[in-house]
Amino acid sequence: MRKILAIGVAGIALLLILVLAGFGIMHTRYFTPSAQWIVQQLWPETLRFAKIEYLYPFKLRLSGVQIASEPTIELQQMDLWLNPYGLLEQQLEIDSVLIDGANLAHGLPNFTLPESVHLNQLALHNIDWADQGIIARGVSLQIKQPVWDSPQQQLPYGKIQLAADQITIDGEAFNQVLVDANYQAQDSTVYGFSFNWRNSPISGQAEQYPQGWSLINVTLSRLNLNLDEWRHHSLWQTIAPSIYHINSLDLLNSQLTLNGVAWENLNLSVEDYDLRHSLWQQQQAYLSLNADSAQWLATQWVEPSAELTLTPQGIELDGHSQVWQGDVQVKGHITETSLNLAQLTITGVKWIAEQPQDLLPFSQPLPAWQNLQIEHLDINNLQMIQTVNRPFWQASGLNADGKNLQWVKESQWGFWQGQLSVTANSASYAGVLSTQGVLNMRSEQGVWQLTRAFLPLERGYVEAHAKWDLTSLSAPWQLSLDADSLPIGPLQSWFKLPFGLEALADISLTAQGIAGDRTMLAHSLDGQLQLNLRQGLLSLRSDNTLIIQPFELDDLAVSADRGRITITPTPLRGPNLNAQLGGSTDLLEPEQGQWQLTIQQAWADQCLGLSWDFQQAELVSQDCRSAP
Repeated sequence: MRKILAIGVAGIALLLILVLAGFGIMHTRYFTPSAQWIVQQLWPETLRFAKIEYLYPFKLRLSGVQIASEPTIELQQMDLWLNPYGLLEQQLEIDSVLIDGANLAHGLPNFTLPESVHLNQLALHNIDWADQGIIARGVSLQIKQPVWDSPQQQLPYGKIQLAADQITIDGEAFNQVLVDANYQAQDSTVYGFSFNWRNSPISGQAEQYPQGWSLINVTLSRLNLNLDEWRHHSLWQTIAPSIYHINSLDLLNSQLTLNGVAWENLNLSVEDYDLRHSLWQQQQAYLSLNADSAQWLATQWVEPSAELTLTPQGIELDGHSQVWQGDVQVKGHITETSLNLAQLTITGVKWIAEQPQDLLPFSQPLPAWQNLQIEHLDINNLQMIQTVNRPFWQASGLNADGKNLQWVKESQWGFWQGQLSVTANSASYAGVLSTQGVLNMRSEQGVWQLTRAFLPLERGYVEAHAKWDLTSLSAPWQLSLDADSLPIGPLQSWFKLPFGLEALADISLTAQGIAGDRTMLAHSLDGQLQLNLRQGLLSLRSDNTLIIQPFELDDLAVSADRGRITITPTPLRGPNLNAQLGGSTDLLEPEQGQWQLTIQQAWADQCLGLSWDFQQAELVSQDCRSAP
């Protein structure tokens, strides 16, 4: 562009032509050859033109212009408006230069305007240009009061109006480009810009500060972009560091993927956001969004919406979405280390996990919160079904009401404060079904109490009460549990049993201890267990022989004293059955403990001896006739 403006210097020669040849020759056929001869004398092999015209009062038009360069630059037409008053100051004053029609396939040449020439306006029209990975077609450019600081500066400073059919940068095409700006060495201003990128109309304004550019009133519509991929694009890595602030930006009806979340028909507004800082370091930023849907880890959130106010003190959040056929509403305050919700409402959600990917949302690591509080928790008619991994479980018609809940304190999870009531129309675990279950609990200053747990079963119930002091280093606890007709067959996967077991259990348990760590628990466990098993079946397999043995167990007593657990030897009753269960262990050395079940059947010539501990289980068979 600068060398193109060498044509402005030609205005000096043209002015000399006017002086030497006079006004008379300008309107004759001798004007063009005369001007060509004079130019060749002054700038040999530098400037050529096919025709020159004089237009009253001070306009010259050159056609078929060639500027000596490598390669040669060809211009279809160039108009110069001269200002004779500049001669009074011994300076060539050019009001305007208009260059029409050029193909600058090798970039803009270097140029420095002589000090004796003052150019008020430069205009380009119908220019094609390519240089350093940038291709521009159909460019029209107007620069008022252009200023070059050096020959290497391709675009001069000045008030710029730019229009282009297309500008391609690093393979990205920007169509129908319009720019109105005041370009300066610093503190430039873009009064307005607009273009189409990836079929998205984009418009706005911008201001330059020492820190970088601030975007103002920017609007992007119908943008379809994967930001997780785009952030690695060379163009983004070039542009992004120069933009430090978003004054105001609106994203409308767009498809966007960010941090693995795919937004459909997203509307997003951003105000006063400092891109140099994280979410947690904003001074007074505001974000609002709504979308038709958001997809994350195979989970679709329907019509999500949220408003966020970001300050150094944290983020104020007010959001709503539909997910899993239900509604989720949340309102509260978030910081980098804490979550404090004023309200969390979950209504009608139906979470059904049938495939491994259905579990992905719950397999992600939780944030390292130091504090988690929920002032009001309201769960209505929640349904959860898990059939991916055994044991299967489900809860239907689940309702919960919580007040002033604190779940994390000083980075430690626990029920530290509040009241919580939970009910369920039905719940099952490993085939054990409960209907109309109730859980009531509360915590006061870190002392958690299960005030009531009542789970009606098909033939009986489970009832429990508990207390746990989370504030003490020793964490003392107490538990009482009573069960009537509890099916234990589905629960045998909890134990390493060398036999199959089915029975209905009547249980009375009291236990206490301290749970500051594993050693404390192992050394402090005290308690009593009374167990009765009814309608029992033992499944024994030995030497390819399967034995199904009915049995009953009455008044089995288990005691724990400072971690030493003893099972009082108790007989099992059943047809043709002579068996006894007993054993002991110390939780400090569980590998030394052993539970023993000895069985002798009068109708068989085979005796089965069983033993198991916490680490292995073994079934031994021997001939009863050789038994001592």
